[in-house]
Amino acid sequence: MTEAVPRFGEGDLVRLKTGGPVMVVCFAVEPILLCKWMDAAGRDRRGTFSPRQLQLVEHAYPVWMRAVERLSRRYSIVTLC
Repeated sequence: MTEAVPRFGEGDLVRLKTGGPVMVVCFAVEPILLCKWMDAAGRDRRGTFSPRQLQLVEHAYPVWMRAVERLSRRYSIVTLC
């Protein structure tokens, strides 16, 4: 039996099925997704992934927003994928 390929859109929060940081889907052109995340040192990282490698993260948004709010108090933040 074949597993259905999940569909993700720009702005979705995802994580590798094997674990890792929460990422934002910046660009989605089947069968490749460009995702962006921040590493432990606070640097922006990007990578391309297959939808089969990822799972949707539904409860990470509030954590992510708290981090952005905290940073926006110190810095002027403009982010583009």
